[in-house]
Amino acid sequence: MKRLIQILLPAAVAATVLLPGCLPEESYESCKFQADQAQACSAAVGDEAKNNCVVTEHPQCSEGVCISYRNSSPFCTMECVDDSDCPSGGRCLDFAMKCTKPEDPSTCLHLCVKNSLIP
Repeated sequence: MKRLIQILLPAAVAATVLLPGCLPEESYESCKFQADQAQACSAAVGDEAKNNCVVTEHPQCSEGVCISYRNSSPFCTMECVDDSDCPSGGRCLDFAMKCTKPEDPSTCLHLCVKNSLIP
């Protein structure tokens, strides 16, 4: 048994170090839009859509969401219900261009945004 632990423990540590995609990312880590995603963002209609871009199911982000807020460089984020769901230094904001019913803000996508980008 001791020999098995001596073999498996270093392998587990090496896997953790060598497979960073499996580790939790830093809050608001940068991500990159693919060409078609950037093109879809620039073609979006409406004032908010021109300043913000949301890409769900983004492969670089552990929560799958990569956004650009107020024309910022894209960064990974997560859905939220309120500010307490967001990492330190961020707030939960609604994205009106991502509502199932535009007249009802409760149907909008809510995402964490770092405070430094919020006016």
